[in-house]
Amino acid sequence: MDLTNKLRSYKLQASQRGQLLLEVLMGIAVSAVIVSLGASLAYVGLRANKTSSERDVALGLAEEAFESVRSAAFENWATVYAFSKGSGNLYYPVKDADVGNSYKWISHPISGTTWSTTQMNAVSALSPKNVWVTGDSSNVWNWDGANWKQF
Repeated sequence: MDLTNKLRSYKLQASQRGQLLLEVLMGIAVSAVIVSLGASLAYVGLRANKTSSERDVALGLAEEAFESVRSAAFENWATVYAFSKGSGNLYYPVKDADVGNSYKWISHPISGTTWSTTQMNAVSALSPKNVWVTGDSSNVWNWDGANWKQF
């Protein structure tokens, strides 16, 4: 009888061999799935936060542009007509720092250019102090809030 019990015990041990390794591998696989889901959720959250902040900046710039257009519509057109004309004189409305909610016209001539508005290919305003303009002759100009620079 003793031999039969030993044989059964040996068969039971042989069938359980590798079970601990299988349990460890399953634990690692489940942990990897949980970590990857957490990482993907964190990535989506950070991406949404970045998109939201970019949208807020874009809405602020668009609101300022619409407000300047609205202000230009109520401007005394005789004042606008009296501005110096020519391709080197560019005017744009900016928020009056003294009042805060009204706009006034500012002139910043680009020295050395012969552009008219029809010769400008693109204007990109990342902010009021970071404006990029390209012209027909592949000139690129940047307004840094104080000066125009050619690149």
